[in-house]
Amino acid sequence: MPANKTTLYLFIILFFSFAFFVVFDLALGYFLIRQEGIRIPHHYYHHCLRPMTESEAVWGNNTYIIRTNSLGFKDADMRCVELKTDMRRTLFMGDSFTEGIGYDFEETFVGLLSQRTKDHIEILNAGVVSYSPKTYYLKTEYLIKKGLEFDEIVIMLDISDIQDEIIYEYFTPSEKPDYLKKIDIRLSNYSYSYRHLFRNILKRLLSSDNETDISEIFQGTLPDRGSWSYDDEVFHDWGKRGLALAGLNMENLIALCKEKGIKPVIAVYPWPAQIMNDSSESRQVVFWEQFCKAEGIDFINLFPYFFVEDSHKTVVKYFIEGDDHWNAKGHKYIAELLFEKWFEK
Repeated sequence: MPANKTTLYLFIILFFSFAFFVVFDLALGYFLIRQEGIRIPHHYYHHCLRPMTESEAVWGNNTYIIRTNSLGFKDADMRCVELKTDMRRTLFMGDSFTEGIGYDFEETFVGLLSQRTKDHIEILNAGVVSYSPKTYYLKTEYLIKKGLEFDEIVIMLDISDIQDEIIYEYFTPSEKPDYLKKIDIRLSNYSYSYRHLFRNILKRLLSSDNETDISEIFQGTLPDRGSWSYDDEVFHDWGKRGLALAGLNMENLIALCKEKGIKPVIAVYPWPAQIMNDSSESRQVVFWEQFCKAEGIDFINLFPYFFVEDSHKTVVKYFIEGDDHWNAKGHKYIAELLFEKWFEK
């Protein structure tokens, strides 16, 4: 057989072998990892939800649907959000409680409020798992730079924010995305072989002390994540430092809002750990109440409404079993309280 024909046959065999590998690899990725790509890193505010995406998610025993709009916010539909609107617009900012982890948008407190006020207020949910005052500030600043207009921002400060402030202390925003990392993310979301065989090599090349890996945002790196508000030892160990960082970042956020004519509102609420071990006069309440008085902004204290009956009954009633997050009844309760305390007036 002539050498040129042998070369041609070899090329054809290699081509079809490679094509088969690519198709098989993408098929595995489609069925095995396609749902994991909705949570992505962000160059300016660390991490976010992928815009215009629908994905099935699991949290504990709950299987639910996450839909995001054009801004990458959890929403009822994959819709395009105009940067400007004639309606009054309220932006919610927070972490997993505000995102509404474990529940469809319509079942979350933001979704319930959105439905209730849809005739005269557009409500947007910028909350994402493991956000804290630093990411609240950076994301708000980024959205304003992009031209998003809103009248007020309701900042749902969480107990875990204090630890997350330490985790993100050395993260610095970048004005432009790292395109090598974007390629890495895209490949890891679609290619099974890249995700499980080749990614570690590229990850070592791209590693930086400047950020926390997106796969680790569900995991705290310090012990006693929620006990800083009532445990003196934990508070002095790291809680005091985290609270100071939170205060500085919130000062930046409030100053930005005042500069842009946006009304800031701060709300606080307890975890089951606070309900069982703390009081309605928690460190979380005292610190942020004083902060709001000093800044001259509205403060919504939801702590007392979780101390009106037996603590164990309250936890069972409003929280997912074995979890710190609200259940469906908890979301309804928060929605009612916020409507009464803020939107109704």
